[in-house]
Amino acid sequence: ASGSRVFFIEREDGAAVGDAAKSKTGRNIFISSTENNKQIITSARNGRLERIAEDQFLILNNGQRLDQNNGETQLKISEFEEYGTKISTNRINSPDTAPTKTLRTNQLIKSPTKPKMAELSWRFGLAIAAFNLVLLAIVVSATNPRAGRGFSLVFALLAFLVYYNMLNIGFGWISSGRVSFAKLMWLLHGGVFAATLAWLIVRSNQWSWRNLLPLRT
Repeated sequence: ASGSRVFFIEREDGAAVGDAAKSKTGRNIFISSTENNKQIITSARNGRLERIAEDQFLILNNGQRLDQNNGETQLKISEFEEYGTKISTNRINSPDTAPTKTLRTNQLIKSPTKPKMAELSWRFGLAIAAFNLVLLAIVVSATNPRAGRGFSLVFALLAFLVYYNMLNIGFGWISSGRVSFAKLMWLLHGGVFAATLAWLIVRSNQWSWRNLLPLRT
């Protein structure tokens, strides 16, 4: 994550990325790392992931390692038949380290961190937004003959764009802790539902703002 080590790996021809991840093997591996003011480049023909005790190790076969101090031209070259380097102390692909988009909904609910709650707001928000947009479509479908059908179409498109952008903005706000999950759900989706329902009631009863003004004699 800090960029101190970068890994490159070539998968087998015709093999899917998921298959390579399950087998935990690869070929033509290249590692570039920076340790203690030293640039280290390691390459190997093939390698595999192994779990030793509580740590994850990348075991390389038939390769070489180049060490060079920053600012110097002298190189140290080492060849090896087998070489192991520790990847991390946490299990790769564990629920704690996996991206929130790849986790199931029940996993997000069990550990309600800010990024996971943001992902929940996105998943639930899409379902609620679909319902609210259907309700809004019913209201907009009752077009005003004076305004024409074009006005309703443009309004529906703008409403969708604004709603969708608010979902993205809310995702970022929850991730950064600016707003809570419950507050966003109530204000955004609850507000849109209340406004659309009120508009539907006004349209059904054919109320108009002119009815609220005093009649002229």
